[in-house]
Amino acid sequence: MTDEYEHARRYEDELLRGRYLVVVHVSHEEQAPRVCHLLRSHGGHFIHYYGPYIVQQFCPDLDA
Repeated sequence: MTDEYEHARRYEDELLRGRYLVVVHVSHEEQAPRVCHLLRSHGGHFIHYYGPYIVQQFCPDLDA
C-alpha cells in the first residue's frame, strides 16, 4: 500500500552501483526537514522520512 518496497529496490540498486545509503535517526519528526536539507546540501538524493504509518519526501528528488 506504500512505496517502501520500491524504495528498498532502489536502495539495493544504488548499493550495487557502489553508492552509499545513509540512515539518520531523528528524535522528533520536526527535525526531519532540517536533516533532509542538510543531506541535500552535501549531495544527498532520494531522501525520505520514514515514520510510524508515514513515508514523506521533504526535498524534491533532483534525479527524478
